Amino acid sequence: MLRWRILPAVLALIVLSGCMSKSHDTLVAPAPVEKPYAASQPSVPSEPSPTAAARIVSTFSLNPLTGWAVIQGGATSTILFTETGGTTWTALSAPAFSVDRVAFATPAHGVASGRSWECINRGSQRPCAFSLATTWDGGATWETTWTQEITADVPSPTVFTVNLLDDQNGYAWRQSQAPGDGSLMLTHDGGRSWKTLPEPSPDVVIDGAVFVDKRQGWVVGRRCDGSACSYTVYHTVDGGSTWRQQLTVESLMRRNSSVLRFVDEDHGWLLLGPEGARCGMHGCAGALYRTVDGGKTWVLEDWIMDDHRPEGERHGIPIDIQFSSRLDGWLTIEGTAASKGGIGVTRDGGKHWDIHLPDSMPTIVSVTALDAEHAWIVGVDKVGQSVLIQTDDSATTWRAVDVGASQTGSSAN
Repeated sequence: MLRWRILPAVLALIVLSGCMSKSHDTLVAPAPVEKPYAASQPSVPSEPSPTAAARIVSTFSLNPLTGWAVIQGGATSTILFTETGGTTWTALSAPAFSVDRVAFATPAHGVASGRSWECINRGSQRPCAFSLATTWDGGATWETTWTQEITADVPSPTVFTVNLLDDQNGYAWRQSQAPGDGSLMLTHDGGRSWKTLPEPSPDVVIDGAVFVDKRQGWVVGRRCDGSACSYTVYHTVDGGSTWRQQLTVESLMRRNSSVLRFVDEDHGWLLLGPEGARCGMHGCAGALYRTVDGGKTWVLEDWIMDDHRPEGERHGIPIDIQFSSRLDGWLTIEGTAASKGGIGVTRDGGKHWDIHLPDSMPTIVSVTALDAEHAWIVGVDKVGQSVLIQTDDSATTWRAVDVGASQTGSSAN
């Protein structure tokens, strides 16, 4: 059963936050957690505008109690913090740019990625800048530590993701739209500085990246010739100085999504969405490749078959995948006009999936997988309101998360 409610009055307050100061309410942080759970890397979000209604764009969690939510309210960014699993929230200060994602190593130390406010205003002729910022005091203050100015047209929206592996090491990547125009960076000083890495091949578009430590990481690159595309996984063991090709998948058509995940140096997954709009009578099946040896070999899993979905139901398009361990994973399914959206859950590393397609599930923007039982979903309901819901029983039931707080944030004005 799905249990959630709409919170338009609460979210509407965020639109007013740009007029408030950047000092935040008293923040009492819990004891630091050694290592965060993997934050979600959402499918490409819709583009905000200076007059848009408030919406939740992403979440990040260290554990089922400690987490953050990023809100876009027109020309205002707001970062909310909870240490009660979403029961109560504290509004933090935000960087001077439009925030897309946050990641934290401890409740005090975090990083944020985003774009200049000129990127939000489609009518602006000014250059567009992508930035990273770091906080060491729980979001009371932020220091912008990296900026890349783009003078050419930037197709919108563009994913810009950041993550911290520990208190010193982290990575960030910006989805490229053409070969050579993406950004892939590493930090080894907690976000004080960032090193730009060479791309693995000059003729591929970077669709995703993940590192498990300061030296070992993977990227997935896309190479297209007309409508036909190939998808290649590259691996580095020297912090991105050199890359080695591991897997190439040829496609007759452009895939609607490609997502790469690793939870350690051995266990990883590559999700390729359906080719074009090709869907069968039971739904839209993508391709899931799995490795247990760091990418040396990959297995194509036979997944999302008829016995994995509710009888008589037609599932939508698989667009994202999250794993909190080598066995426990969550699949995001986007609904279409003829099929349902929902969540898939696996407990054996992706070999088998239980598909949940409740009628009242919102349109899913992103999923943050915390562990085998706990997950947060950012979504949009049927009337266009932004909602945050969570489960603590492996997607059997869901409840609404009220993101009410005394709002502060950054503003375009």
